[in-house]
Amino acid sequence: MSFNWIDLLDVAVDLLERNNEAYFRSSINRAYYAMFGKTRQIIETEKKKIFQPPNVHKQVIDYFKKNNDNLYRQIGNDLNRLRRERVKADYRDDITIKKDTALKVHTWAEKLKTDLAAI
Repeated sequence: MSFNWIDLLDVAVDLLERNNEAYFRSSINRAYYAMFGKTRQIIETEKKKIFQPPNVHKQVIDYFKKNNDNLYRQIGNDLNRLRRERVKADYRDDITIKKDTALKVHTWAEKLKTDLAAI
């Protein structure tokens, strides 16, 4: 049985309970990786498309963004938006990450989870 990437969304929510920027940053990271992992898993399992390093994140996002189907393109755009927020949370120590940002990212991840269930 393969790992259920969506479980990382629960971890993201748990991290939000601590009123601390480090936890908000970690929550954003977990939300992104939940959705990236699930998205990649769906394509590799159902479509038999295997992504190879380097740039696996970009390959997965581009797979969706370059698709003719509107839902696939939306998924690619949404995953890319989550990735941009994750990069900020992981690498931008010159900005403050607040709880409302982490909550917004979690909302986007939940929408993406719903969209993935429709493909």
